[in-house]
Amino acid sequence: MPISFSCPRCGKELKGPDHAVGQSSKGPECGTTVTCPEPMAKQARRRGPEAEDLSTGDLIVAVLCSGIGCIAGIVWMIQGKPKGMKMVGLSVVMVVPQMVFWYLVNMMTWHIQHPHGGGF
Repeated sequence: MPISFSCPRCGKELKGPDHAVGQSSKGPECGTTVTCPEPMAKQARRRGPEAEDLSTGDLIVAVLCSGIGCIAGIVWMIQGKPKGMKMVGLSVVMVVPQMVFWYLVNMMTWHIQHPHGGGF
């Protein structure tokens, strides 16, 4: 089955046989040297399960920096990566405990600064 891909310079749709993967040749329209890529199915298979699971670094970002984690998840969703939705979900869920934590820190700080009650 031929492999279809586009020339990076002129955008012309090119086709190559399966055995041409990794080989370079000149494009017919603009003369740019193009390399025949692997078929998309092989690229997806090569990525494996790690493309779907969140790594330790992803989890740390989602827990400690939920805003950045949410943005990264949205970008991954746009790119079609399955772990994007997981990242967005975890980031959104982690916002509530962070808000409670910072509320408690602020209340303790206020009580330390105003030991006799005082009003706001």
